[in-house]
Amino acid sequence: MFKRIGTIVALLLTGCTAVYADGMLPYFGGEIGYDTGKWKIRDVTGAKVTPKSNGALAGLFAGLSWTLAPKFIVNTEIFGNYSSTGTSNQTINITGGGTTQASMRMRYSYGATLMPGFKFNEAAKIYLRAGVIRSLFNLHQTTPPVGAGSNLSQNNVGGGQFGVGIQGDVGNAWGVRAEYDYMTYNSFTAFGNTISPRDNQIKVGVLYNFY
Repeated sequence: MFKRIGTIVALLLTGCTAVYADGMLPYFGGEIGYDTGKWKIRDVTGAKVTPKSNGALAGLFAGLSWTLAPKFIVNTEIFGNYSSTGTSNQTINITGGGTTQASMRMRYSYGATLMPGFKFNEAAKIYLRAGVIRSLFNLHQTTPPVGAGSNLSQNNVGGGQFGVGIQGDVGNAWGVRAEYDYMTYNSFTAFGNTISPRDNQIKVGVLYNFY
């Protein structure tokens, strides 16, 4: 996954000469954060549990920024994050009767977003985030369904990402930012269970502008 993100970042930054000609500004950075949410699991009998999830994340991002008017900017950005977010064991029902223990883990996320913003001055701005995200979710079930061959189900799931952040520039090249994001994912099926994740992230990052 990170190899794919790295390739996209390299292509983005290789186009700097053309970007400068259009008055756009490329940037690159890293971020860390805290992830928490609720991942609803509806088991094979229709019974529901909604365990809380929590963990840390770290990743890279790259984007293009340009000014639409003296006070208004818009960024396009791609990102990739590694996550330790997961749930505790939950008791769920299984096909044929009986129960088992199940837990979930998010492994990584990647996506692309549009980020319109407002500049208070040359050093401070506020922005919104709206985009698409894909994350790898693992479901570990102590007793897998008959014929599954493994007690781990891996699922690459898409969803939407929405957030708000503030950024402060340190000189011309460097910037720091803090952000809150909300993610809502498509429901998916794993071992006959229907899972609907919702997530919240609080992140801080450092970026470098390629003037």
